Amino acid sequence: MSQKQIIKLVFLNLGIVLFNIVVFSEGMLNLWESESLIVRALCITIVVVSLLVFCYGNYRIIFKGNKTQIYRKEEFAKPEDYLDVLKDSEKRTFEDETDHMEKCIEKMMKKTEVLNVILLQYFTEGEMAYQQFQNAIRGASEIFYDNVKKMINRMNLFDEEDYRSALRGTSGKASESAARILEICKEHIAYVHSTIDMNEDILLKLDGLILEISKLDDIDSGTLEELPAIQEINSLIEHTKYYK
Repeated sequence: MSQKQIIKLVFLNLGIVLFNIVVFSEGMLNLWESESLIVRALCITIVVVSLLVFCYGNYRIIFKGNKTQIYRKEEFAKPEDYLDVLKDSEKRTFEDETDHMEKCIEKMMKKTEVLNVILLQYFTEGEMAYQQFQNAIRGASEIFYDNVKKMINRMNLFDEEDYRSALRGTSGKASESAARILEICKEHIAYVHSTIDMNEDILLKLDGLILEISKLDDIDSGTLEELPAIQEINSLIEHTKYYK
Protein backbone atom coordinates (compact mmCIF):
# COMPACT_ATOMS: atom_id res chain seq x y z
CA MET A 1 0.00 0.00 0.00
CA SER A 2 1.37 3.38 -0.99
CA GLN A 3 1.88 6.34 1.33
CA LYS A 4 -0.83 8.29 -0.51
CA GLN A 5 -3.32 5.45 0.04
CA ILE A 6 -2.52 5.38 3.75
CA ILE A 7 -3.05 9.14 4.02
CA LYS A 8 -6.38 8.85 2.19
CA LEU A 9 -7.50 6.05 4.53
CA VAL A 10 -6.55 8.05 7.62
CA PHE A 11 -8.41 11.16 6.47
CA LEU A 12 -11.48 9.21 5.36
CA ASN A 13 -11.88 7.20 8.54
CA LEU A 14 -10.93 10.08 10.83
CA GLY A 15 -13.49 12.25 9.07
CA ILE A 16 -16.23 9.64 9.56
CA VAL A 17 -15.38 9.23 13.25
CA LEU A 18 -15.22 12.98 13.95
CA PHE A 19 -18.48 13.60 12.12
CA ASN A 20 -20.30 10.98 14.18
CA ILE A 21 -18.76 12.29 17.41
CA VAL A 22 -20.09 15.77 16.65
CA VAL A 23 -23.54 14.43 15.78
CA PHE A 24 -24.05 11.99 18.65
CA SER A 25 -21.83 13.08 21.57
CA GLU A 26 -23.15 14.80 24.68
CA GLY A 27 -22.03 18.40 24.85
CA MET A 28 -22.26 18.60 21.08
CA LEU A 29 -25.32 18.03 18.89
CA ASN A 30 -26.34 14.87 20.79
CA LEU A 31 -29.12 14.19 18.28
CA TRP A 32 -29.71 10.63 19.50
CA GLU A 33 -31.28 11.90 22.73
CA SER A 34 -33.90 13.88 20.83
CA GLU A 35 -37.50 12.76 21.25
CA SER A 36 -38.43 13.89 17.75
CA LEU A 37 -39.15 11.01 15.39
CA ILE A 38 -37.78 13.00 12.48
CA VAL A 39 -34.48 13.58 14.29
CA ARG A 40 -34.32 9.89 15.27
CA ALA A 41 -34.88 8.93 11.65
CA LEU A 42 -32.14 11.35 10.65
CA CYS A 43 -29.77 9.72 13.16
CA ILE A 44 -30.43 6.27 11.71
CA THR A 45 -29.84 7.63 8.22
CA ILE A 46 -26.54 9.17 9.32
CA VAL A 47 -25.39 5.85 10.83
CA VAL A 48 -26.32 3.91 7.68
CA VAL A 49 -24.67 6.46 5.37
CA SER A 50 -21.54 6.49 7.56
CA LEU A 51 -21.28 2.70 7.28
CA LEU A 52 -21.74 2.83 3.52
CA VAL A 53 -19.13 5.56 3.13
CA PHE A 54 -16.75 3.62 5.38
CA CYS A 55 -17.15 0.37 3.41
CA TYR A 56 -17.13 1.86 -0.08
CA GLY A 57 -14.43 4.43 0.65
CA ASN A 58 -12.02 1.93 2.16
CA TYR A 59 -12.70 -0.60 -0.59
CA ARG A 60 -12.10 1.94 -3.33
CA ILE A 61 -8.88 3.28 -1.80
CA ILE A 62 -7.41 -0.14 -0.99
CA PHE A 63 -8.44 -2.19 -4.00
CA LYS A 64 -9.23 0.25 -6.79
CA GLY A 65 -6.11 2.25 -5.98
CA ASN A 66 -3.96 -0.76 -6.86
CA LYS A 67 -5.65 -1.41 -10.20
CA THR A 68 -3.50 -0.83 -13.26
CA GLN A 69 -5.42 1.45 -15.59
CA ILE A 70 -4.70 1.95 -19.25
CA TYR A 71 -6.26 5.12 -20.59
CA ARG A 72 -7.70 5.73 -24.02
CA LYS A 73 -7.72 9.07 -25.80
CA GLU A 74 -11.51 9.29 -25.47
CA GLU A 75 -11.22 9.39 -21.68
CA PHE A 76 -9.56 12.81 -21.82
CA ALA A 77 -12.01 15.51 -22.84
CA LYS A 78 -9.79 18.50 -22.02
CA PRO A 79 -6.20 19.30 -20.95
CA GLU A 80 -7.25 19.55 -17.30
CA ASP A 81 -8.17 15.85 -17.39
CA TYR A 82 -4.53 14.96 -18.07
CA LEU A 83 -3.44 17.18 -15.19
CA ASP A 84 -5.88 15.50 -12.81
CA VAL A 85 -4.58 12.03 -13.68
CA LEU A 86 -0.95 13.10 -13.32
CA LYS A 87 -1.64 14.70 -9.94
CA ASP A 88 -3.25 11.46 -8.74
CA SER A 89 -0.25 9.38 -9.79
CA GLU A 90 1.23 7.39 -6.92
CA LYS A 91 4.45 6.28 -8.63
CA ARG A 92 7.19 7.82 -6.50
CA THR A 93 9.82 6.82 -9.05
CA PHE A 94 8.31 9.31 -11.49
CA GLU A 95 7.59 12.21 -9.12
CA ASP A 96 9.96 14.61 -10.89
CA GLU A 97 8.81 13.50 -14.34
CA THR A 98 5.16 13.91 -13.36
CA ASP A 99 5.79 17.43 -12.05
CA HIS A 100 7.70 18.27 -15.22
CA MET A 101 4.91 17.06 -17.49
CA GLU A 102 2.32 18.98 -15.48
CA LYS A 103 4.31 22.16 -16.13
CA CYS A 104 4.57 21.25 -19.81
CA ILE A 105 0.79 20.90 -20.04
CA GLU A 106 0.28 24.27 -18.37
CA LYS A 107 2.73 25.82 -20.86
CA MET A 108 0.94 24.14 -23.75
CA MET A 109 -2.41 25.53 -22.62
CA LYS A 110 -0.95 29.06 -22.41
CA LYS A 111 0.83 28.86 -25.77
CA THR A 112 -2.30 27.57 -27.50
CA GLU A 113 -4.28 30.43 -26.02
CA VAL A 114 -1.66 32.98 -27.11
CA LEU A 115 -1.61 31.56 -30.64
CA ASN A 116 -5.38 31.74 -30.94
CA VAL A 117 -5.33 35.38 -29.81
CA ILE A 118 -2.55 36.60 -32.10
CA LEU A 119 -3.89 34.72 -35.13
CA LEU A 120 -7.14 36.66 -34.87
CA GLN A 121 -5.11 39.86 -34.84
CA TYR A 122 -3.76 39.07 -38.31
CA PHE A 123 -6.48 36.96 -39.92
CA THR A 124 -10.17 36.20 -39.82
CA GLU A 125 -11.39 32.68 -39.12
CA GLY A 126 -12.53 32.22 -42.70
CA GLU A 127 -9.13 32.94 -44.27
CA MET A 128 -7.05 30.13 -45.71
CA ALA A 129 -3.98 31.34 -43.80
CA TYR A 130 -5.85 31.14 -40.49
CA GLN A 131 -6.97 27.59 -41.24
CA GLN A 132 -3.45 26.52 -42.18
CA PHE A 133 -2.06 27.85 -38.92
CA GLN A 134 -4.85 26.20 -36.95
CA ASN A 135 -4.23 22.86 -38.66
CA ALA A 136 -0.58 23.02 -37.61
CA ILE A 137 -1.47 23.99 -34.03
CA ARG A 138 -4.14 21.29 -33.81
CA GLY A 139 -1.78 18.65 -35.14
CA ALA A 140 0.96 19.63 -32.68
CA SER A 141 -1.53 19.59 -29.80
CA GLU A 142 -2.77 16.12 -30.71
CA ILE A 143 0.76 14.75 -30.70
CA PHE A 144 1.55 16.54 -27.44
CA TYR A 145 -1.43 15.15 -25.53
CA ASP A 146 -1.02 11.71 -27.08
CA ASN A 147 2.49 11.71 -25.62
CA VAL A 148 1.06 12.60 -22.21
CA LYS A 149 -1.40 9.70 -22.46
CA LYS A 150 1.40 7.32 -23.44
CA MET A 151 3.50 8.54 -20.53
CA ILE A 152 0.63 7.99 -18.07
CA ASN A 153 -0.01 4.47 -19.37
CA ARG A 154 3.66 3.57 -19.25
CA MET A 155 3.93 4.78 -15.65
CA ASN A 156 0.86 2.73 -14.74
CA LEU A 157 2.49 -0.39 -16.20
CA PHE A 158 5.66 0.26 -14.21
CA ASP A 159 5.98 -2.14 -11.25
CA GLU A 160 7.51 0.05 -8.57
CA GLU A 161 7.76 -2.74 -5.99
CA ASP A 162 9.71 -4.99 -8.37
CA TYR A 163 11.94 -2.06 -9.30
CA ARG A 164 12.86 -1.26 -5.71
CA SER A 165 13.42 -4.93 -4.94
CA ALA A 166 15.67 -5.29 -7.98
CA LEU A 167 17.65 -2.20 -6.97
CA ARG A 168 18.48 -3.85 -3.66
CA GLY A 169 19.64 -6.92 -5.56
CA THR A 170 20.31 -10.45 -4.40
CA SER A 171 22.94 -13.12 -4.92
CA GLY A 172 23.07 -16.20 -7.14
CA LYS A 173 20.42 -16.96 -9.73
CA ALA A 174 18.05 -14.41 -8.26
CA SER A 175 20.51 -11.67 -9.19
CA GLU A 176 20.04 -12.55 -12.86
CA SER A 177 16.30 -12.09 -12.46
CA ALA A 178 16.86 -8.78 -10.66
CA ALA A 179 19.13 -7.60 -13.47
CA ARG A 180 16.48 -8.44 -16.05
CA ILE A 181 13.80 -6.63 -14.04
CA LEU A 182 16.07 -3.59 -13.79
CA GLU A 183 16.63 -3.66 -17.53
CA ILE A 184 12.87 -3.70 -18.20
CA CYS A 185 12.21 -0.96 -15.65
CA LYS A 186 14.92 1.23 -17.14
CA GLU A 187 13.27 0.87 -20.54
CA HIS A 188 10.03 2.16 -19.03
CA ILE A 189 11.88 5.06 -17.41
CA ALA A 190 13.70 5.90 -20.65
CA TYR A 191 10.39 5.90 -22.52
CA VAL A 192 8.85 8.32 -20.03
CA HIS A 193 11.86 10.62 -20.43
CA SER A 194 11.56 10.44 -24.22
CA THR A 195 7.91 11.57 -24.14
CA ILE A 196 8.89 14.54 -22.00
CA ASP A 197 11.69 15.44 -24.44
CA MET A 198 9.29 15.21 -27.38
CA ASN A 199 6.81 17.50 -25.69
CA GLU A 200 9.52 19.98 -24.79
CA ASP A 201 10.46 20.02 -28.47
CA ILE A 202 6.84 20.68 -29.46
CA LEU A 203 6.70 23.61 -27.05
CA LEU A 204 9.83 25.06 -28.64
CA LYS A 205 8.30 24.70 -32.11
CA LEU A 206 5.20 26.55 -30.94
CA ASP A 207 7.44 29.29 -29.52
CA GLY A 208 8.97 29.61 -32.98
CA LEU A 209 5.51 29.78 -34.51
CA ILE A 210 4.46 32.53 -32.10
CA LEU A 211 7.60 34.49 -33.00
CA GLU A 212 7.01 34.20 -36.75
CA ILE A 213 3.34 35.17 -36.51
CA SER A 214 4.21 38.19 -34.37
CA LYS A 215 6.47 39.46 -37.18
CA LEU A 216 3.81 39.25 -39.86
CA ASP A 217 2.40 42.45 -41.34
CA ASP A 218 1.17 40.82 -44.49
CA ILE A 219 1.22 37.28 -45.72
CA ASP A 220 0.43 35.42 -48.88
CA SER A 221 -1.43 32.24 -48.02
CA GLY A 222 0.31 30.58 -50.94
CA THR A 223 3.71 30.94 -49.25
CA LEU A 224 2.50 30.13 -45.75
CA GLU A 225 3.74 26.55 -45.93
CA GLU A 226 7.27 27.89 -46.48
CA LEU A 227 7.48 29.43 -43.01
CA PRO A 228 10.16 27.52 -41.02
CA ALA A 229 7.96 26.99 -37.96
CA ILE A 230 5.09 25.64 -40.06
CA GLN A 231 7.48 23.32 -41.90
CA GLU A 232 8.88 21.99 -38.63
CA ILE A 233 5.44 21.31 -37.18
CA ASN A 234 4.14 19.72 -40.39
CA SER A 235 7.25 17.55 -40.52
CA LEU A 236 6.64 16.46 -36.93
CA ILE A 237 3.00 15.61 -37.71
CA GLU A 238 3.95 13.65 -40.83
CA HIS A 239 6.74 11.81 -39.02
CA THR A 240 4.47 10.85 -36.12
CA LYS A 241 1.87 9.26 -38.42
CA TYR A 242 4.23 6.37 -39.08
CA TYR A 243 4.42 5.49 -35.38
CA LYS A 244 0.70 5.40 -34.57
